[in-house]
Amino acid sequence: MRFSIQASLWIAAAVCSSIFHDDKLLCVVTSENQANIANLFRVVELGGTEFPYQSDGGVCRIYTAAEIAQIYIAAQTLITTQTTYHNALKAYVQSLEGAEEISSITYGMTLPEPYLSEMNAKLAVAQAQMNAITEKLGN
Repeated sequence: MRFSIQASLWIAAAVCSSIFHDDKLLCVVTSENQANIANLFRVVELGGTEFPYQSDGGVCRIYTAAEIAQIYIAAQTLITTQTTYHNALKAYVQSLEGAEEISSITYGMTLPEPYLSEMNAKLAVAQAQMNAITEKLGN
């Protein structure tokens, strides 16, 4: 449970600190904002070239298809990375037996093998798909 909360906070911090447009922070962590970004991206998938969007507390503006794709890919990449890390860390913790070993685990630590390699393989697949999206959209 502790790691789930930390993963959610880590995702929130990563996404909110990494997605800027026109020097304005676009926070897409809430379920509502994630759904909005997914819907915007669907417009692009269906051939839309631009669409208005207003992030929490932001001013509504028109985003181009390229900007929408960039926002979507950045958010999905960060969320996938942190979710995959969380799951790998959880599997590692569940493999431990001693209380001392378990209490030494911290969120954000480098995972030991084979958890690190397994996580990196999954993230490589996710990155390949994000690259494919970028290529398909011509960005």
